[in-house]
Amino acid sequence: MKNSLVCYEKQTMKHFELIILDDNSHDNTEELVLSYRDRLNITYIKLHDKPPDEWRDAGAIINRGIKLCKGNYIYITHPEVMISFDCLEKMNCYIKDNIFVNSRTYYLTERKQEELDRVDWIHDFYNIRQIKGFYDDEPVYKEPDLIFLNRECTPSFTDTVEVWLSWVFGGMTRKTWKYIGGLNEYKEWGAVDVDFIDRRLSLGIATVTPPDVFVLHQNHDRPFGIFKPTDKSLVTIRDAVKKNYNKKVNFLEDM
Repeated sequence: MKNSLVCYEKQTMKHFELIILDDNSHDNTEELVLSYRDRLNITYIKLHDKPPDEWRDAGAIINRGIKLCKGNYIYITHPEVMISFDCLEKMNCYIKDNIFVNSRTYYLTERKQEELDRVDWIHDFYNIRQIKGFYDDEPVYKEPDLIFLNRECTPSFTDTVEVWLSWVFGGMTRKTWKYIGGLNEYKEWGAVDVDFIDRRLSLGIATVTPPDVFVLHQNHDRPFGIFKPTDKSLVTIRDAVKKNYNKKVNFLEDM
């Protein structure tokens, strides 16, 4: 998360609110976030409605954050995502009602993650491209039924794809968020992403991917303390989304 906070501090657009929902972590998240309160407009909320070592899907957390937002442009993301220093300024040029503005995403493998701090990305975000072997195709996913995604996780794909559908850092206007009803909430990894794509398509909400807006998804698949990588399965995703097909729940009615 520290790298992400650095990126927010360096944004060329300075007037924004950063809402951080801490899902009952028991590391130094709170201390770290509070250390940035004099540099960023942060609303920090620690949730206590689940055990600290229990995994919970992002949808159940992000819907709460969306409802807390005061501005008209609302972006959603994860703590491991680092955004380019001009990300918000550029994305605001594209956002309008009935579209979802989505960034291009570079995914780090475990090896590239180890190389991250060996390049001077703090002074120039795009120095991340100087990571040794940055454009080498390496598998992000090792699960047999997900290896087809590895092609879409390569930097060369990120640079050239016309529309990036999968959500890592993206946003909509307040009106459009209320119309779509937020993110459906799942217990299964990846289901919220597939569901969100399907519902945007079915509701006619176009996805716009600016050609010059990039973010970096840091790798977190290495075990750390009691935390182990989340189980990933395409079969589980499909089964979960199928159960919710055409179920309309508006999590943002009181927004």
